[in-house]
Amino acid sequence: MKTDYFDKAAQQFANLMIEKIQQVEDNWQKPWITIAANTRNFFPQNLTGRRYAGGNAFLLLFLCEKFQYQTPVFMTFNQAKEAGISVLKGSKSFPVYYFLFYVYHKETRKKITFEEYKALSREQQQEYNVIPTYKYYSVFNLDQTNFSDVRPEEWEALREKFRGGQAEQPDGTTGEAHPEIDAMLEAKSWFCPIREQQGDRAFYSPLADYIVVPLRSQFVDMQSFYETLLHEMGHSTGHPTRLNRDLAHPFGSEEYGKEELTAEFAAALAGMFFGIAEHIRTENAAYLKSWIYVGCSQNHPYCGEWLPNQVFRKRGLRPIRGAGHSNSLFQRETDSREGCRHGRSRMEN
Repeated sequence: MKTDYFDKAAQQFANLMIEKIQQVEDNWQKPWITIAANTRNFFPQNLTGRRYAGGNAFLLLFLCEKFQYQTPVFMTFNQAKEAGISVLKGSKSFPVYYFLFYVYHKETRKKITFEEYKALSREQQQEYNVIPTYKYYSVFNLDQTNFSDVRPEEWEALREKFRGGQAEQPDGTTGEAHPEIDAMLEAKSWFCPIREQQGDRAFYSPLADYIVVPLRSQFVDMQSFYETLLHEMGHSTGHPTRLNRDLAHPFGSEEYGKEELTAEFAAALAGMFFGIAEHIRTENAAYLKSWIYVGCSQNHPYCGEWLPNQVFRKRGLRPIRGAGHSNSLFQRETDSREGCRHGRSRMEN
């Protein structure tokens, strides 16, 4: 059966994610994003230096690791052509995406920009419909071009830029502080309260909307503390007032496992920006095979029917080429379980 571009892109996303899960499954001590353990400079970006964000950055980093690209610089075919460089014959592109929001008045049908919509009061926003959608375009890595031949000096400068900036890593007894995260905790500026208290469990309570993590002194190093914190913060994004994921599932269920995968990737993505090498949580190791099975079972011949759809289609989003979709950004509110509880997270006994 012929698939459209969305299906092909979704399949590429899913395949790349599954390869990474299989790699981590083989070695629990390996970080989700290996590059984050080695350098803080290796952020996916375009030719002008503008960084990719969110899931694009996450997937492009996986791609850089898979093919051992020397720089995280990407461009479209036309961008390469405009810059006077050529894509090497036989090179395969990878899809990236960006979101668009169509906003119009419910009664007058008058359209406004999303920026204008955000500037409105909450009451005024209720008068508008917001239709989210997204668009794909294909990019190539700089390694897939003749850049090194036509601009050798610039090429060497880029290689040096992304080779440097090594992040100081904890040695198992000490760790590196992260001022940005510490400032957030001090200012209590996260979406929900974060409580640091004596105990041996870290969890997020969707019902009460707060996070609990053990005291920093209980962890073997600061790296472990931040990893645990970012994981629970990932869960907290699923609250009905935020991304409104369905958190009402019992421990050990398939849906519970999917939420754990969401939190794993959210923490790994956030950790990437802070130079924190997020590792798979030991208590989630058993979920990995089932995650892959759910995405690639006989009931789901395309892995894209689960992994990418958790990000797109189940959020009410549709490809730009299709008709508009009238669903809001958030799904309907659901009951929440008491907490996403986890066992010890590399803490001292």
